[in-house]
Amino acid sequence: MTQQTPQNPSDSEIGKASSGELLGFVGRALFGDRWKADMAHALEVSVDRIDDWSKNRGRSPQPGIWSDLAVMLHDHERTIPALKAATLEQSLAPLARVYRVRNIEFSIEPAVDGRWPRLKFTNAPYSQSSFWRYAREDERRLPDDTYSGRLEFDGEDGQPFVIQGGLPIFYPANMQRAPVTAMVHEPADFETVIGRNFPPGTNSLVHRELTEEDRLDLQRRLDTFTRQQALKRAAIHTDGHRLGISIPGALRADHVAALQNFLDAETARLNGVTSQSDGMQREVTSGPRPIRPR
Repeated sequence: MTQQTPQNPSDSEIGKASSGELLGFVGRALFGDRWKADMAHALEVSVDRIDDWSKNRGRSPQPGIWSDLAVMLHDHERTIPALKAATLEQSLAPLARVYRVRNIEFSIEPAVDGRWPRLKFTNAPYSQSSFWRYAREDERRLPDDTYSGRLEFDGEDGQPFVIQGGLPIFYPANMQRAPVTAMVHEPADFETVIGRNFPPGTNSLVHRELTEEDRLDLQRRLDTFTRQQALKRAAIHTDGHRLGISIPGALRADHVAALQNFLDAETARLNGVTSQSDGMQREVTSGPRPIRPR
């Protein structure tokens, strides 16, 4: 039985790789699973020669071959940041791994240094389970009987969570600048709601009944704010004396905080709240503070 080359080899696997294994790592990184024919074309050699090299048969590739491959990797690497930025812009979401269980999904963001927490899951309530299985790095669809999960980062566990729509996911405390929580949600109707009921106790109350004209003016102000802050488009909701904002999908914690800040500032403006400045009273009309760069 032929041993399969890992799709995403670790540093230690690369360091221990034979010439043929290294060629396979490079080929998959540059050309995907059907890499031999494309590599042969790029190097102007036969597919049989590539096959021999990959199986450590005969002579190893000459230094010039490795030099050509290094240049290809360099050129490939240069395009990755731009492609990553473009795909994230199309997704209207931060960098995240999306996990799915039945019709439920949740997303996990990396730490500030780019490393990911490990996901552990079990098919029992976490208070009753003594066995947790780690999800593989490329595993996104979890078994349908998955009941509980938790995140682990550098040996430290976050709080366990039930995989059920509307419940929070807590990150390990040692994940620097990772979101405090994410949410488990059902894709069909999930939205991040700010002000109405999320988080609890942060309903934004205005002293007077809000009109349709108020709502349209608030929506225009919100559209300007989201463009300035490079956030995806959000919707203002008014319900009597209450204000709220909803956005399809999940948001990073700093984006949630910025929108809550916007909501607080607009509520204060509508209520004519005043603040102390240089010993004088002034009306609060300024918008919220911008998001700090991460």
